[in-house]
Amino acid sequence: MGKTLHVDTRYRRWGGNAPLPDIWALARGTRAGRPTSVAVYPHAKLPGRMGGHTGIPLAPAVELLRQGRIGQVGVHTPATAIDPEDFFGLYARLTQPPAGSVDEVLTIVEERDCTVAFGSVADSVVTEPPGT
Repeated sequence: MGKTLHVDTRYRRWGGNAPLPDIWALARGTRAGRPTSVAVYPHAKLPGRMGGHTGIPLAPAVELLRQGRIGQVGVHTPATAIDPEDFFGLYARLTQPPAGSVDEVLTIVEERDCTVAFGSVADSVVTEPPGT
């Protein structure tokens, strides 16, 4: 999803003077033996402030369930029950203005060789939708 654009110093050390987006996810771990952090947030905006951020993400999941595209039985996380391309394809239509494709929905920020608490970062890349 998206393309790698450039080294982005705005997001060095999640926080600091850079505000967090309204909705985001952060994963920390290792990749190829190197400490890595990846943050993902919707680049496309949802209408309705807090109501939009809570209700609108549910709508694509309900539609996929109605279409029979979520058929697993039992307790599952959204990541294992819903195909991300299907979900974000529907989500893109609900953004303001509507996103033209799944690639226009998410921004991905990846930092490698991070220290856990406010240390230095070896490199940082941002993946953003085309045309931004």
